[in-house]
Amino acid sequence: MCGIALHACHSHEHSSHNPAEQAAYLARRGPDHQGSVTLDLGGSLHATLSASVLHLRGATTHAQPVVLPSGSVLCWNGQVYRGHGVEDAPHASDTALLARLVGELEAAHPEDDPAAFGKGLVALFESLEAEFALVLVQPRERRAWFGRDVFGRRSLLVRATATALDVASVYLPGGAEVAADGLYTADLAAGDVAASVQRIPWTMPLTQLNDDLDERHAVDLSLPGCGDVTALPAERDLPAAHLAALDEMHALLSASVRARVLATPPPTGTSDDAGSIALLFSGGIDCSLLAALAHTHLPAAQPIDLVNVAFENPRVQHHGTQAGDTYDVPDRGTARTRIAELRAAFPSRTWRLVEANVPYPETVAWTSRVASLMAPATSEMDLSIARAFWFAARGTPPAARVLLSGLGADEQLGGYARHRAAWEKRGWAGLCGELALDVGRIATRNLGRDDRVVADHGREVRFPFLDTRLVAFLARTPVAVKCDPRRARGVGDKILLRLLARRVGLHGAAAEEKRAIQFGARSAKLTVGSGRVTGTMAAVVATAET
Repeated sequence: MCGIALHACHSHEHSSHNPAEQAAYLARRGPDHQGSVTLDLGGSLHATLSASVLHLRGATTHAQPVVLPSGSVLCWNGQVYRGHGVEDAPHASDTALLARLVGELEAAHPEDDPAAFGKGLVALFESLEAEFALVLVQPRERRAWFGRDVFGRRSLLVRATATALDVASVYLPGGAEVAADGLYTADLAAGDVAASVQRIPWTMPLTQLNDDLDERHAVDLSLPGCGDVTALPAERDLPAAHLAALDEMHALLSASVRARVLATPPPTGTSDDAGSIALLFSGGIDCSLLAALAHTHLPAAQPIDLVNVAFENPRVQHHGTQAGDTYDVPDRGTARTRIAELRAAFPSRTWRLVEANVPYPETVAWTSRVASLMAPATSEMDLSIARAFWFAARGTPPAARVLLSGLGADEQLGGYARHRAAWEKRGWAGLCGELALDVGRIATRNLGRDDRVVADHGREVRFPFLDTRLVAFLARTPVAVKCDPRRARGVGDKILLRLLARRVGLHGAAAEEKRAIQFGARSAKLTVGSGRVTGTMAAVVATAET
């Protein structure tokens, strides 16, 4: 993982760019190397590219920015999991691979045809299974390229004016999220740089992945035994089509987890006290299933850390609604129950529950930092979720540089209460529309924010449920196979995932109902006397005097 940034402008222009402060933010994302390259683009025009590196793959740290044979400069923040032989060498440096592939693409395209080169870049990245953001500057063409993958699984912000272009992973006051709908290019020598920005769209956007989410796929799909709506059907009673979907879901999710846990550095220290993988762990079905699948692919001696965060919440304590210890929040109890289930199901593995407790003064002291990281997200809900992830990442053991997240399961498999509400109001068509809406806005609602806050501790978060092959499979799967709201809560929602959890031995997890992290960890509504607070309100950043 890396922090990347570009600042391009004319030297005589006044700029709000603060390179020292931005460099400090970038360095926290990549503690193993920091570098920069400044390009003279002719006249007073110049561009500075900066990068920091968190070393996760390759025998040695691959320094960035990378200067290509043509003189172009690449900043790459991402992981390639599939394509161009990566599957056979998961520990090899994907930065080196990307530099070679982009260099070859440049050599094959003339300098005066940026559209053809852009289409070539799109084709290159669509040939890979990768979570990424990138910036590329071609000095001879005085042109910049930048973008994120189709789900926006890595943060990238942009601020463009008539005379300057800034792109960065984090800390860009006044910047906006780069849309995850294609690659963007800007003519840095144009009279109006902002007006020159153009998009070359992905050929497989999220809207196309969701074409199959419609009412036609929900006709006559009741499962045998639907009379008992409170229990999962036995696997032996599933119709052939449902069983085939369960088998494919199992294979695809397992392969996604495998790719993401093997593309890591070997554990540091002795085998019994260090592991390179941890999970953001509430004890719910999504993260518990990922833990079980990670177990099947990691070396037997490598421990797996399950990071569970809990907040001291003065408001809850004031109203007397919390019994027991300050940190006995709902997710803490669920996590303790679930780790016991994992230990029983997989006794050969060392499972470690890492309890990250956050005193209220710590929350207050660091909230302004979290708010600066999550920007341009500004809502109270954004802040409550961002602080939960920031403190969870802070509490992760030092050796675990990779965190797995269950994000994407609820959006695709109908895990939110609003999915059931949509079905109750508008039937299958309403449910399908709500699922399509949720998948389509993942990039803008969640992923950039989560990447920025987790990476602030030199951790990389990975999303197995957002592997493109898995997403495409779920998009074409009949909706009632993956989500059947005719059944009870904790049964029909995410029913395909519940069946899979039960298959791998997690019977308790298979019955767990959805709980949002901000309520499970009690990171929301912390302040006594703050009145009614809703998630859509603008966040109020607490201070020590609050």
